Amino acid sequence: NYDFYFKRDTHKMQLLKPFELINQSASYDVKCNVKGGGATGQVGAMVLGISRALLQYDSELKPILKKEKLTTRD
Repeated sequence: NYDFYFKRDTHKMQLLKPFELINQSASYDVKCNVKGGGATGQVGAMVLGISRALLQYDSELKPILKKEKLTTRD
């Protein structure tokens, strides 16, 4: 559970942001492994991975995620 791993509220909010932007914060179950870096870097990597996965699932989410700079793909 991310609540046990990430102690800072800012990290927790960052991690959930992609889901909140698409108004589906309780619709997905994510399993993610990250290594190295600090907690901030790990959250950033997870958010990018989640955003990319959401785009693979539904490409129409791109404008929403791109506006918030949660995806690097054009």
